[in-house]
Formats: sequence, structure tokens, C-alpha cells
Amino acid sequence: MNLTEQRELFWPSGDTPSGVMFAVVDAARDPKIPDYLTALGTADTCQCLWQGDLFLRAGDTAPYLVRLDRDATLTRILMIEGAGKGWMLPLRTEVPFETLRSHCRRFPDAQLPDGRIVLFRWYDSRVLHDLLPALDPEECRSLFGPITTLWTENPAGDLVAYQAPPPGSTIALPPGLFPIRPTVMDAMTHREQRTMDQRIATFLQKELPEKTRSIEPPRLLAWVGRMRGRAAPYGVISERGLMKWMLLGVFLGQDFDEQPVFRSVLESPDIQGMGDERIETIFRAITARTVWD
Repeated sequence: MNLTEQRELFWPSGDTPSGVMFAVVDAARDPKIPDYLTALGTADTCQCLWQGDLFLRAGDTAPYLVRLDRDATLTRILMIEGAGKGWMLPLRTEVPFETLRSHCRRFPDAQLPDGRIVLFRWYDSRVLHDLLPALDPEECRSLFGPITTLWTENPAGDLVAYQAPPPGSTIALPPGLFPIRPTVMDAMTHREQRTMDQRIATFLQKELPEKTRSIEPPRLLAWVGRMRGRAAPYGVISERGLMKWMLLGVFLGQDFDEQPVFRSVLESPDIQGMGDERIETIFRAITARTVWD
């Protein structure tokens, strides 16, 4: 999404949404971010959410609350350079800067179902994209607080808007902690798998543009997921091995593993190594040169 599209999304022409635009900027995303914030931010528009020893030890990887003014240089840089890279979590609110900052500092940690306490990177736009749909209304109200709208990034890097739930009850939060239920934990655990599927889909679009151009992204992702499921019983689980599995699926058919000549290789006890090595054997037997060579 380019600068013009983002501006229209956050400051729509012909409409005046109530509230002010802010963003929680994740300085850990890129080493250039702290320099931009230091050079272009002010005490009134940019403040770290961490304090004390944590800030002194890891300020360059900390989250920062930044006011987004439509024509400000810092806003423009964050939108242009950070587009699709998870640099920031844009949000709209009607409360002052300090009130919003206090809310954003409410839960620096999360308590996992097994009792462990971990850093809660709720401000990671892609983590929140998976987290929000798994939360119930009470949890959402606690997380949103005074935030009226926020935008997460999906695996493709597109912005997705979420509105605050209607007023109602909230969960009781332990001091400084956001409790993660088992079902929510499950949603977050599968995030890496979905992210890998997206990278594989992007790889296929780049390497096989003629074959993938007419396939809508959701359909391509669904196909990648099904092919990953077919590969798993043979021990093909690494991203590198799965990419080769997908290429074979495109050229030989998605059920190529059912053909005796290929099944014999995938299941043969005489071939050393796990599934990734076996798919490599098939791949090299079919073509002497691959995209990896």
C-alpha cells in the first residue's frame, strides 16, 4: 500500500473521523527506526513505552508511541519505508497522548497457559492480526481500552482495520500481565506456519508467474496448505523442502506422491535421510538444474 492509499485510509477525504491518529512503532523491526525517531520525533509526538532498566538495556528494540500527523516528515517515512514490513501498528483514539501511552504500557508481559511470563509483543502488527480474532469481547475491550480503531498487517502485508467492540464488561487483568488462554495460544502458535505458507506462495508467484497469475491469493494459500499436508507424512517439513515439493506439484500434479515411482523414493528404507533429502533426490532426478543451483 503506497503513501497516497495509506493517507486516504487514515485521513479519508470527504469524511472527518473523530479522533487522532497514532502508531505504536516497533523499533526492533529495522535498525534505521531508532535513528528516524531520534531525529524527527519530539517529546510531544514520540515516546518510548519502556522505562527504567529495560529501556537502558534495549531502547533500540523498544516500542514507541508516535503521533501520526498527516504531512509530518516522520509520518511519511514510516508509511513509505515501513509499508508491508510490520514497522508500526496504526491506531485512532480520542484521548490525549499521555492517556493513550498509559494504556499501551498496561500489559508489558503475557502469562501463558502453563504459567510462564513472557514479553507481550501485542504491538507487533502481525502478531495482533492473529491474536484479535481469537479473543472474546471481554478480552478485546481490555486490549483496545481507549483505542477506537486499529490496523493490523496480514501475512501479505495488507492493512486490515479492526473496530473496538461495543461497550461492556472487561476481563480482570493481573498487574502488568495479559493472560493468554489455551485457544488463544493455539492461534498464535500457528502463526509461523501461516507465515511460511505465505512465503512459499510468494515464491511460487515469483518463479511461476504464468501459472499463478490467474489464481487469487486466498486460493493459492489454500493450495499451499493442502500440499504441505500431503508432504508432512513423508517428513518433508522444512521451507526449502516444501518449496521443491510445491514445484513438483505444479509440474507433475498435486498428487504426484501417489505415483509408484515417486512413492518408492519417498518411502524407501534404502535412501538415507529425512523427507527433505528424499524430495531432493526426486527433484534432482527430474531436472539437473533447479532454481536453487
